[in-house]
Amino acid sequence: MRYCVVICFFPVGKEHWKKDRRLKDLINIPVKLKPYVNDYKINVFEIAGLTDEEIKRFKSDFRIVANFFAKRRKNPNYVPDDMTEMIHPDEVLSLIASASGDERYFHVKDDKEKGKVTNMCEVADRLEKRGVIKILSELVKEGILSISDAAKRAGMSVAAFKAAIKSI
Repeated sequence: MRYCVVICFFPVGKEHWKKDRRLKDLINIPVKLKPYVNDYKINVFEIAGLTDEEIKRFKSDFRIVANFFAKRRKNPNYVPDDMTEMIHPDEVLSLIASASGDERYFHVKDDKEKGKVTNMCEVADRLEKRGVIKILSELVKEGILSISDAAKRAGMSVAAFKAAIKSI
């Protein structure tokens, strides 16, 4: 059986890809090994540079991912606002977390009380809630707030607040 090797690269940064598009040009290969290393074309798909019209052509959850990175390229402070229902939220958020380097997206996938997220607006809400809990927990640590006051401000029971602190 033979297999085809296709290398695809999806840069999601702010800048357009201007580097080489051949594998051998991008890695340091010892001179003695060069004759034994195959060279491959790298297919670069700049997802973050897609237009709204191009993004709308996607019919899968990848539309959500492409939309996220395209909007984030235009606005680094972009807060997710996509109401499209995710079919595979774990995979979408894992891809966003890995590609963006923002591990917070790993942590909002599944909330024991609220269940799985269904769209990016829910993701934004959960990220915001995690931030509030984090700040309130710091105020408790510094003795500025009692745990019961912090829980009240977070709109939670003391037990739920303590559990939320542990998950951050």
